[in-house]
Amino acid sequence: MIRVTLRGLRARGWRALLTGLTAAVGVAIVVGTLMVGDTADRSGGSEGVDLVRTIMLLAGGVAVLVGGFIVNLTMSVTVAQRTRELGLLRCIGADRRQVRRSVLLEALAVGVLAAAAGLAAGHGVAVVLRAAVDAGPFQGDLPAGGSVLSGRTVVAAFAVGCLPMLLSALAPARRAGRVAPVAALREVAPSAGRMRPRRIGAGALALAVGLAALPLAVATRQGLLLLPGAASTLLAVRLLGPLFAGRLADVLGAPLRGVVGGLGRRNAARSPDRTAATATALMIGLALLTLVSIVFSSIEKAVLNDVHRDHVDFQVWAGGPDPTVRRAAPMDPEAVRRLRALPELSAVVTVDCVATGGATFCAADPAQLARVVDLEFSAGSLAAVTSGGVAVSDRDGRAPGATLRVGDADLTVTAVYRATDNFNAALIPSAELARIGGAPYPMTALTRVAPGVDRGAARSAVARATAGFPGLDVHDRAAFHAHDLAQFRNAGRVYRALTALAAVLGLFGVATTLALSIVERRREFGLLRAVGMGRRQLRAMVRVEGVLIALVGAALGLTVGVLFGWAAAAVLAHSSQPTRFTLPVGALAAIVVLVTAAGLLAAAVPARLAARVDVLRAVAAE
Repeated sequence: MIRVTLRGLRARGWRALLTGLTAAVGVAIVVGTLMVGDTADRSGGSEGVDLVRTIMLLAGGVAVLVGGFIVNLTMSVTVAQRTRELGLLRCIGADRRQVRRSVLLEALAVGVLAAAAGLAAGHGVAVVLRAAVDAGPFQGDLPAGGSVLSGRTVVAAFAVGCLPMLLSALAPARRAGRVAPVAALREVAPSAGRMRPRRIGAGALALAVGLAALPLAVATRQGLLLLPGAASTLLAVRLLGPLFAGRLADVLGAPLRGVVGGLGRRNAARSPDRTAATATALMIGLALLTLVSIVFSSIEKAVLNDVHRDHVDFQVWAGGPDPTVRRAAPMDPEAVRRLRALPELSAVVTVDCVATGGATFCAADPAQLARVVDLEFSAGSLAAVTSGGVAVSDRDGRAPGATLRVGDADLTVTAVYRATDNFNAALIPSAELARIGGAPYPMTALTRVAPGVDRGAARSAVARATAGFPGLDVHDRAAFHAHDLAQFRNAGRVYRALTALAAVLGLFGVATTLALSIVERRREFGLLRAVGMGRRQLRAMVRVEGVLIALVGAALGLTVGVLFGWAAAAVLAHSSQPTRFTLPVGALAAIVVLVTAAGLLAAAVPARLAARVDVLRAVAAE
């Protein structure tokens, strides 16, 4: 049986190639991410390195998930296409166990070859990923030199190549063992099958659980609840996909006119199970890409809002020359007096601190702070901050009416404002701060350039005023914001690039599924050619199918991504990184356009295969 299986593989080499292609691409992505992660391990355990390693592991995990979906689909298709061949094996004496072993052995052989090819291609993926990491916010975190190929990466490559292939072959192998010998005597078309009530019930339950996780995560502010919710929603789409995939393909293809467009639309809709499985694999990557785009756009909107509300031009503190590293150290009060004497500045506001009860308490005078920062209040206002009262940021967690004990004094929270990355200290009048802990000392000074004064001249004046005080540094707040935004946007590009890898892998599934379907539809293509359809029309019909399957995946991915992107943004709105939900319409429209173009590209090779079908042989096929 081993010899028969290997000879069959050689005879159907192109089919084995298509089956293993997606697996090889998935292995290459996993190998590339592991190699970058192992390279990061060489540089130690810094925060940036740990984040790079985590990102790479997540990207590899998503590639395994998407690859598993596609491998399962391709194995099911290939076994269904070999019904007659398996029936012949039963006719010549093979029992059910031998047929099952033959299918599993073929899957193992294809998995080993795919793993070897993916391991070789993984070096190229590692080079691309490393270039993306080095160009992003983690520049300099990876050590110089080539990428590391460890023993665990090799083991992981063969595990990722073989295990999903074998697991995906279990159900088809059981079906193959049940093929009757009489199937060899007649043409058996793969059946679309009917949805079982048990499957529909399980899918409905999974969908309910997944959707219920959204409001629950938002209400409890627990982002981790979104993970099981996403997994449950993914399972629901896979189980219920055949119910709506065909109808969705028909709706998306409704604008298409003519014979070619109509046939392509009907072909995409007539195999809902296959369309749903292929679209689900593509959906995973697109949903992640949509979610990441929404989260980063929402965070950027909040960051830009903070920047627009921040009117500070220069900040002075004893925090070191690096604006990304802030170390608390008191300022000399004389330096503050010199700054306030400068005519180039219209406002100098300090954040003052007092030592009380063995701790340090810092606050700013609300009347003065309003000159340099526009705060957004969720409860109360600046006018409510009077003697005995205090305003706190929403990160503090206290509500109006709560008590804030500072040393021996009890202050009543009278207002709550939304914290920004630049300011989250308490707000109390200066006289009240002195009453609590004696003479306050300035920790930092926030300055604003006077109207009509050149910014460069003001910077020079501030530098001269603080020159006699060692340890004081002057930081341009505009440069600080530009640095933060550049780092943030670079990080967004890295995350989008990694999630896009999963979408690319899903497009390989579209291409392999279409190519495999050419075999079982040879007679169909021959008849179309016989009644007058030209090669160009046949190619166009297959391309329409590819685009519609890709658009079904895009519709599902965008829907799931927008839902979970909204929930993630709502949860983050109450975290240390506030967000403002923003739907990046331009980016999402670009995704749809790219998916349409990618669907055309994925269908190019299958379309050529369909157009080259010999008319006489196809019509005469038994």
